[in-house]
Amino acid sequence: MSSNDGAKENLFSNSAYENIDPKITTEPNSASIIAAMADSTGYKISSAAAVVDGFWNYIENRKEHWRKDTNCLSIPGFGSFIIKPSEVKHFKSDKIGKIKILGQEFIYRNKNGQWSKAPNPSVRILFRLTPKINLSEPNKYLQNTLSSSASHWTDQWNDKGFKYLSLKRKISVYIHNHSAIPLKEIDTLLACFIAITLKSITTNKKTSFARRGNFHLNKQVTFQAFKNFKERLLS
Repeated sequence: MSSNDGAKENLFSNSAYENIDPKITTEPNSASIIAAMADSTGYKISSAAAVVDGFWNYIENRKEHWRKDTNCLSIPGFGSFIIKPSEVKHFKSDKIGKIKILGQEFIYRNKNGQWSKAPNPSVRILFRLTPKINLSEPNKYLQNTLSSSASHWTDQWNDKGFKYLSLKRKISVYIHNHSAIPLKEIDTLLACFIAITLKSITTNKKTSFARRGNFHLNKQVTFQAFKNFKERLLS
């Protein structure tokens, strides 16, 4: 377990899981996503909540899970989280080579080949939806997710060849290794989570995840990270 795993956040306390009622939870937030996951798959609320927590904890572990050359984490079938400097004009005119993150600041090689800090060290977290996703058909996407046999790979998983797995399968194994939930159950819930989240964003134009941030849909899907989530991601 990495040092980042020690600071992971949970959406709810253990005693709060069973208070989520799929029949009355209609707001576009963490609770409604978890309730819909449990209702759609027949699995427990606590398992659905653990998968949502595990998904976000995987994202927060930037040092181990993000690409260091692009400061990006791309999740196929969902989207990409990207860290960029808040002010980009300076970099375009003055930097050479790749921009890197040092702590919570961006550094870059200037025209003299020296590493320099950006004049405005603040960063922003962007989200870009996977291009092939058609948000005009959220129900079809959810149906395809629940009717597919994509989770059959879990029956043959023997803890070998982790680096060869797709990213979504890596997330499933990561959650499994940090919980007592069967891998196949996690993989099904994770696919359901992604589909239901996309449906919620499409239907409600905004979906909130406690302690993480908000997804917004205007002309495109964006993500507004909460302060504490941003600090954990950059720590």
